[in-house]
Amino acid sequence: EDFSSTDWVQSSGVWNDPGDIGLCWNRSDTTGYYWTHRSGATPWPNTGPNSGAGGSGKYLYTNVNALTPLITRVTTPWIDLTAIDTPAIYFWTHLYGSNIGSMAVEINDGSGWVNITTVYPGDQSAKSSPWTENILNLYTYRNDTVRFRFSASRSSGWWAMMGLDDISVDAAPPPTCVTPSTLSVASITPTGATVSFSTLSGYSQLALGTTGFTPSFATMTHPNATSPTVLTSLTSSTSYDVYVRDSCGPGLVSGWKGPLTFSTLPCPVVTANFNYSGLVLTRIFTAQGSTSGNSYSWDFGDGTGGSGSSKTHTYTSPGTYNVTLIVSNSCGSADTLTIPITVCGVLSANYTSMVAGLSAAFTAGGTGASGYYWEFGDGATGTGPNPVHSYAASGLYTATLRAYNACGDTANFSSVIVICNLPTAEWTANILWSNGSGMNVQFDAGFSIGATSYTWYFGDGTQGVGKTPTHLYAVAGLFYQVTLVVANDCGGSDTLSKSLTSVGMDDSGIPLYGLWPNPVAPGGRLMIQGLPADATFQITDALGRIMDHAAGEPAGEQAIMLSIPADWPGGVYFLRTEETILRFAVAP
Repeated sequence: EDFSSTDWVQSSGVWNDPGDIGLCWNRSDTTGYYWTHRSGATPWPNTGPNSGAGGSGKYLYTNVNALTPLITRVTTPWIDLTAIDTPAIYFWTHLYGSNIGSMAVEINDGSGWVNITTVYPGDQSAKSSPWTENILNLYTYRNDTVRFRFSASRSSGWWAMMGLDDISVDAAPPPTCVTPSTLSVASITPTGATVSFSTLSGYSQLALGTTGFTPSFATMTHPNATSPTVLTSLTSSTSYDVYVRDSCGPGLVSGWKGPLTFSTLPCPVVTANFNYSGLVLTRIFTAQGSTSGNSYSWDFGDGTGGSGSSKTHTYTSPGTYNVTLIVSNSCGSADTLTIPITVCGVLSANYTSMVAGLSAAFTAGGTGASGYYWEFGDGATGTGPNPVHSYAASGLYTATLRAYNACGDTANFSSVIVICNLPTAEWTANILWSNGSGMNVQFDAGFSIGATSYTWYFGDGTQGVGKTPTHLYAVAGLFYQVTLVVANDCGGSDTLSKSLTSVGMDDSGIPLYGLWPNPVAPGGRLMIQGLPADATFQITDALGRIMDHAAGEPAGEQAIMLSIPADWPGGVYFLRTEETILRFAVAP
């Protein structure tokens, strides 16, 4: 429609004469703001075109002679599209004027109006500006009968004259496919990169190859590419060319954009290294310097394995195992490390001890140990499963055993050890009276050393306790074998058995020998009654060691005065002659 038929009658110029429009055309308004047609320039100077779209001829425009309405419409006749395979509507527009809003284009196939485009001002800046051609594809309406409606809108004002010319429905123009205008690459790694590009169709094809290749359908690696496209599985340290083109439909593609050349990064070197920790049969393996993207493969040396930068593994039995870690990355670098590790079973520690005087014998117990270290509680240490240790003095000592195995595991056990000197038994006796009714004897264990309890066996089938018991024998005599058992608080004991005769008594109840003071102080003098002045003798300590002769001097025909050296330690001593053995004590 070029508005040149006689159906279109231009306004006479009278203010309220809208003129006539073509047959089967409809308009919403005929006054105020309405569609009409003319040739030449529109009547207002600051809006509308100077002439038709082709430079002459008639055209439709929106005339303004009032401030309302703000929207006016014109509708085409019904148009049958069945004869056109790829229908399109062609029309020209001229939108110049400061009060112009827009021109909405709608289509109706009998089911209601649908907007197919809206034209806005901006292409024209003067009455003389060229018209704009508009082409709208109607492919979805092929085989339909349709009509079109053009709705002009304005703001409240006079400069709102829009031009509409040369409306036609015909086959759509042959499509063109525009080559993408931009192509870039970023995020380059040893095995990948990200390609970005512009696209008008929304459907693109991407070809990738080593530098120098020719793009084609055969070399197209991404036939349905979108921007951005992430490239993967590339080879490190390699130069690539990338091309992209648009696909606008079956058989319709643009030219190639490219090549864009880039090089992948070198493949990083990986290093296998790991440490491990844990107790008993369980070990925690941790790869050192782990990097995101690397792969970690473990062989635990017992026929099992795993993956990941950190793994916990429990072995079924102790032993030495060769653990292997293989580290690799996505571009082919790999490294292997094998470390032999020792796995141990359950480790426990305890001990028993036997104390004899100042000496203690220890025996290690427990399970799984390969070595033993001892702390005896007095600052001394030892090793081995069965140490014997001599303490310097009595006391309570906390002895600790530290058991260890080949894995470096340790187990501790501590106990308190009671150390005491062994007591020494010694006793004397004195017959209080003896007659036909029996014999009463006073016993004295005061010469015993280190004892806290005293048990007596009187030789007549009876026994008693105490340091100085008195015992009544039914039959008098010196033939009784008397035994004294002494003990201390640590459990140590000593036994001394002798007859009353050896104590130095005769059957009349008078002692054969007398020693006093007994005990004697170191450096003191001991009177021995009953020894001839010329008697020879030898003195030993309780262990049988011969002591230096103490100076002795006659003190009568049957007595000797013995001077005790001041450096003799306290204890029990024995004076031995050819006829007898006398026992005396040196006070501590």
